[in-house]
Amino acid sequence: LSAWGFVLIDAIMRNGWAYVPMTRHWLGAHALYLLAGAVLGLGAWMLTGFEGLVMRRGRFAGAARAWVRALVYGTVAGAASVGTALWTFSGEQIGQTAWVHWGPALFVCLVVVGATVASWIQIAGFEQLKRGKRLMPALTGLGLLLVASGLIYVDLHAFVELYYRLHTLLELTASIMLSGALVLLLSGRKFDQAVPKTVMGSFAALLIGWTAVVTSTRSVRAWLDESLRHVWLEEVYLGRMLRRLHIADAFLSHPLRWKGPEMESVERLRARFDLSSIALSDQWKQAGARSAEVVASVRSLREASGTPNILIYYVDTLRSDVAGEVGTMPNVVKFAPQTLNFRRAYASGSDTLRSLPSITGGNYFVDRHASGDLLEVARSARHTSVLFIAKSAHEFLAKLRPTFKFEHTIEVEDYSADREVWGYGAEQPTAKAIVDKALGFLERSRNQPFFLWLFNFDQHNWRELDRDYIEDLAHKQNVSTIDPIWRYRVVAASIDAQFGRLLKGLERLGLSKKTIVVFVSDHGEALGRDGFWVHSVFLWESLVRVPLMLRIPGVEPRNIDEIVSLVDLAPTLAPYMNPTTPMDSYHGEDLLEYVLPNPPERRFPLLLSAASKEMLVRVGLIDSKRNLKLVLSLEAALPELYELRGVDPDSINLADLQPRQTLLLLNQLVRSPVFPRLREDFDLHQAKSSSSPTLEIVENAAAAEPGN
Repeated sequence: LSAWGFVLIDAIMRNGWAYVPMTRHWLGAHALYLLAGAVLGLGAWMLTGFEGLVMRRGRFAGAARAWVRALVYGTVAGAASVGTALWTFSGEQIGQTAWVHWGPALFVCLVVVGATVASWIQIAGFEQLKRGKRLMPALTGLGLLLVASGLIYVDLHAFVELYYRLHTLLELTASIMLSGALVLLLSGRKFDQAVPKTVMGSFAALLIGWTAVVTSTRSVRAWLDESLRHVWLEEVYLGRMLRRLHIADAFLSHPLRWKGPEMESVERLRARFDLSSIALSDQWKQAGARSAEVVASVRSLREASGTPNILIYYVDTLRSDVAGEVGTMPNVVKFAPQTLNFRRAYASGSDTLRSLPSITGGNYFVDRHASGDLLEVARSARHTSVLFIAKSAHEFLAKLRPTFKFEHTIEVEDYSADREVWGYGAEQPTAKAIVDKALGFLERSRNQPFFLWLFNFDQHNWRELDRDYIEDLAHKQNVSTIDPIWRYRVVAASIDAQFGRLLKGLERLGLSKKTIVVFVSDHGEALGRDGFWVHSVFLWESLVRVPLMLRIPGVEPRNIDEIVSLVDLAPTLAPYMNPTTPMDSYHGEDLLEYVLPNPPERRFPLLLSAASKEMLVRVGLIDSKRNLKLVLSLEAALPELYELRGVDPDSINLADLQPRQTLLLLNQLVRSPVFPRLREDFDLHQAKSSSSPTLEIVENAAAAEPGN
């Protein structure tokens, strides 16, 4: 009953019923959770047997006996939580503090205490039932039901999809609480008379038989997988349980050749779609040259600008739709008609570590430093390169993206000295200070060529910024706090105000007509879609559609509705600093080509990737000619296909309706740079350093394929 309760909760949380074949969904869901319930029941049977063994060896009586019984369960729970405790305190930030040493022990102790108390409450309720009392057990059962409901709510609404181990711990704890609540509420004379033990025993035998059938019969597991393949679009509880079944299936199939769940998903994908090869396609190793006519036309456009300075106003975590709201970002909206405004621009990833390398490098190899990287070109062209950045963002990138390095870096404090911050958590705004320091630099150095990067981090910290500061801004901007994303909009408005001040400063200093100004973001923010509020993990439009505007002296402004990528920025900007920059290392296109009367077709599809805690979980491909987006969930080993011209492109999965198109794009995706071919490809921390021969590694992996 507890297991089926999770099927009901999954149904309540699920939005995409349009995808769901109802009969197969309910049959598959109940069958899967019959298995889960049986496993939980067998675990409970083993635990109670262990408890009985402990109690028979000891001599306990009275109240002490109940507490010792409870402590047995608490100790087992504590032992089971050790792995989660060590993982919880293994992060970069916390690893630099004393918490890394005594945090796991405290975590386990709290689990032991919590599980012991919860077990004692249930044991006390059972003892009351034995004495024929019903009121206290019923109240206890209701209390456990409330606690279980609270845990489920937290599990489904807090940091959704970001901390899988903690989600698992919450889910397991809630299921045990719910089971205990049902026993206390349903047990008693009336229930026992209505449902004799022979019936319960028969049902238990049926569950054990079903577990044996699923364990021993691959076709049954395949039926479960096929019946519930739609749940990967919204994992909730059914997706999680199906993932566990996949892992167990793969491990039990060949335990001695177990490659880990990540590589098993790659093998499952190859088998499911009969993919002949996943080797990197030769087309990605060196871009084909443009025609002489296109090259000459673009060169003519570029020469009209002379040798301009370059200034990039980069806003971490800004959605494209919010950047276009005149009430939120009026300066950006006013700036757009002065630019090449690419209204359908895509990031290459839904987090900074996946997106930023493609912006500076112009290609999709995120684990190596490209020869045509913008920062290298700036140094070779003697453009003074300066980064203005919040301290927490700089510390994060210095550790995880050390090649993002400028000649000069000017940090702005964004957290107090007594705090530890890593990626998230900085509470002090920096947008104004960054513009102040940039204008100060320009006052002193306006006569020398420069490449400036203003790295705005306030939007990334929209939830953590000082409460008084945000509320004061909301009052000044007359923003209603009823809006669920009012904080996000308030921060966007403050960044917009500083952007307007920067543009006025360039005008005042006489630099507007000598400077390329780029307004861009690296990815968006989910803001509550399917319970997900932040970024990474998914490849929804709200996460990968970004603003991209370039004001280029001498180039006529216009709106451009062709699909482009941030990977196009490097091949566009680098030749302005060094006209002899080799273009064959770029996967992106020169954005000036879109100004030509007959723009040539893109040579490559757009690629996307998404990670959870730096672990790659989704990759994607956009066919700009057909306006299609393919998203591949690596855990599910299932592709999704979306039409990009709809009001909500992520709402209707067309993969089953267009299988040939899906397979065509899938074959392109698995032979692209973002598809993982080695275990190291899943984790940026394990990926080879920037100096490693990435292509050689990929080619060696491809050579190991049958037939190569």
